[in-house]
Amino acid sequence: MNEPEFNERLTDSITMMMKYAHRFTPDSDKAEELLQETMLKALTSKDKYRSDDNFNGWLSTIMHNTYLNMLRSRIIYLDEREIAITYAGRSSYLDTTFDYKELRRLVATLPREQHLPFTLHVKGYKYEEIARILGLPLGTVKSRIFTARERLKEMLKM
Repeated sequence: MNEPEFNERLTDSITMMMKYAHRFTPDSDKAEELLQETMLKALTSKDKYRSDDNFNGWLSTIMHNTYLNMLRSRIIYLDEREIAITYAGRSSYLDTTFDYKELRRLVATLPREQHLPFTLHVKGYKYEEIARILGLPLGTVKSRIFTARERLKEMLKM
């Protein structure tokens, strides 16, 4: 596929991709940011597109991966108080003198498969949203969040 043809297909897909971006976030500004990042990555990776592939599927995969990367980069900067108030603050294992940085460190030690769903839940995402974002079954998401909570409770007992 030549460059003008690629650019035309990319331009034609903007409306569809914006709708897809809104599946990840209802916030129009964030959806626009996601769309722009996706289009930029598509343009810089056009040499990787094979003309026998589904173009919209290729773009959708780029968007999904871009969203996960954006999400992960924001999760790294969780506020310690937010984590503590959301979970440990409900627990008898946390007293008022608890070191929030320590709690953040403990959350960071969770296995990746638990860390991401747990952190999204702390940020306010519902189980169903987390399942959709991560492409996991709902039961798996619930199980991983529960396991993360239990693991943190055990670490807080020490």
